[in-house]
Amino acid sequence: MKTHIVKMPTIQSKIESIEMEDTKTFNNAIELLTTKMTVREQQRQQNDCMDLINEYHIPGDITPYGSITHYSNLSQITSARLLYERDYLNFEKLTNSTVTENSSVERIDTLYDDIVRCVTLETKQILTYIEKQREKCEAKKNSIYRSKSFNITNINEKLGSDVMRKIKSYIPIQTMVEVYSYSLRSEELYNKLINEVIKFNRVNIREIYDITVDIMGKRREQLLIALFRRCGGNGKSRPNEIRMLREKFKQIFNPVFKNGSTTARSHGISQKSRMSSILQVTKNCVSCHYKDELVKVNIQNMGMDFADLINHLYNYSDYKKSLYYEYPNKEVEKKRKKKARSLNVCDYKKIKYLYEEVGESWKVIACQYKGSSYTSIKRLYDTEKEKEFNEEYKKALEETRVPCVSGYYKNIKKIKNFHYIKYGMKKEKHIEKFLSRPMIK
Repeated sequence: MKTHIVKMPTIQSKIESIEMEDTKTFNNAIELLTTKMTVREQQRQQNDCMDLINEYHIPGDITPYGSITHYSNLSQITSARLLYERDYLNFEKLTNSTVTENSSVERIDTLYDDIVRCVTLETKQILTYIEKQREKCEAKKNSIYRSKSFNITNINEKLGSDVMRKIKSYIPIQTMVEVYSYSLRSEELYNKLINEVIKFNRVNIREIYDITVDIMGKRREQLLIALFRRCGGNGKSRPNEIRMLREKFKQIFNPVFKNGSTTARSHGISQKSRMSSILQVTKNCVSCHYKDELVKVNIQNMGMDFADLINHLYNYSDYKKSLYYEYPNKEVEKKRKKKARSLNVCDYKKIKYLYEEVGESWKVIACQYKGSSYTSIKRLYDTEKEKEFNEEYKKALEETRVPCVSGYYKNIKKIKNFHYIKYGMKKEKHIEKFLSRPMIK
C-alpha cells in the first residue's frame, strides 16, 4: 500500500507585525527609561531640564501652579496634555519668540531634546511610583495570605504566652492586628467553644464567660482612666475628648456592658449568646478606628489581649485537658483498660487535692484514672470525706474546739479568684498580664 503524505498548511499569524518607528526621540526616551537611577536623581535632572527650558522664553502661561524651575506638580510643562493643548512646541511660534543673537534651528532642536528628556524623566518617576505601589500591593497580598493560615489557638498552645509575647515584640502591630482580625472573623474559636467545650462540660462555658467579663471590666476601666489622664488642653478640648472616649468605649463594650455599666447583662441570655458577646467585644477592639493613633493602638492591643485570654481559657478547658490523657494508639488504650486497677483509699488524697485545691471537675479527674467512671470517683470522695469529718468532729469535741474540715465550697470563699486556679492562673501575676499594660507615650 502506498502511503500518502499529507502536507499540513503553514499556519501564519493573522496579526500583522508592528513596525516601530525608528526616531531619535523614541530611542532617547527608551535609553533614559532603562537607565537605573534613584527618584531623587530623577527629580534633580528634571529640575535641570526645566532650567534649560526656561532659558528659551517659551510663550504662553507655562507655570500656573508654581515656578518652572521647581518640580512640584505633574500639571506643569512636563505634562503631555499641556504640551498638546497650548501648542508650546509650534516651530513658528518658537522662532518668533526666541529671536535673539543665538537663536537658530539647532538651538530649537536642542529644546526638543530637553523637553523629551524632561517628559521622559516624569514618566520614569510615575513608573517608579507605580512599581513601588505594586510591590506594596504584593507584600500586602502575601501578608493577608499568611495571616489566613496563622492559627492563634494552636500557636499559643504550643509555644506558650511568654514565647508569643517575645515574638510579637518583633512584629509590627498592624500585622498582628490583621492576623487577629482574620482569626476572629473566621469564627473558628467560637465553634470550638460551642461544639467542643460545651459538650464535655457546660460549666466551663459559664466559667470562661465570668472570667473573661471580669477581666474585660477591669481592663476597660484601667485603660479609660489612663486615657482620661492623658487628655490635655484647656477649655472645651478636654471635656470633648473625654466625652468622645466615653462614647467610643460604650460602643465597643455594648455587647457585654450596657450603657457603660459595670454589671454584665447576662440574665436570661443563652450560653451561645454569652460567647458571641465576649467575642464581639474582642472584634470591636481589634477593628477600632480612632483619630488619635495612640488611643487606637491601645484599644487594639486590648482586643488582642482579650483574644489571647479566650484562647488561654479554651486551652485550659476540661475538653482540652481530657485530650492530654488520651492514647493515640488504640491497642495501647485497650491494654490499659484491661490492666486498669480499681480505686483504693490511698487515691483519696490525690482526688481531694484535685477537687478542692485545684477545682478540677469529676470528669477531668476521671481521665487520670483510665477505666474508672467519674461517678465511682465521686462516690469514693464522698465516703472518705464523711469519715474524715466524723474523725475531726470527735477530736474537736475532745479538745473543745470548732471542727476544721476543708472543702470545695469553703475554698471558693476562702481563696480569692478560686476559679482562676484551674485555668492556669494560680497567682495574681498570671491574671495581671491580661489586665494592665503600660501606656504608649
